[in-house]
Amino acid sequence: MTITEFCGKHHACAEGLDWALATGEPDMAALWNRADIKPEWAIWIATREGVLTDRDARLFACLCADRAVALAASRYDAAWDAALVALAASRYAAGTASRDAALAASRYASLAAASAASVASAASAACDKDWDAAWDASRDAALDAQADYLRKNFTLNFAE
Repeated sequence: MTITEFCGKHHACAEGLDWALATGEPDMAALWNRADIKPEWAIWIATREGVLTDRDARLFACLCADRAVALAASRYDAAWDAALVALAASRYAAGTASRDAALAASRYASLAAASAASVASAASAACDKDWDAAWDASRDAALDAQADYLRKNFTLNFAE
């Protein structure tokens, strides 16, 4: 099946269609074998109706479910680690605030409290940023693994 026919039949996104046509490949089978295909596009292609056999589609769905469970477990572990870091930062901030308040007397107490809140807020933001980066990296690794698994273990059918 040509790229134009396949993408039209399955309503490909404009970005994917533009990329696919720009490759100059003559058909979907040639496009599928390209090393520079985005993992999410490879997965999209393979999961269109009729591309995988019903059995292979079910096997791939099971693989994705298994990986999702593992990813959820990793996310839980990361959340727990982030919570521990945030708790440690909060304890440090509270300790700093009370020490600063005692040393600075009453007129500097509000400044110390603001400083502690700022430290806690910065620690929390850092945890959120680390969390987002870890989640994105996990998602990207999962997509890469799924696309690689499709390429190595399944024969795709691009017949009409």
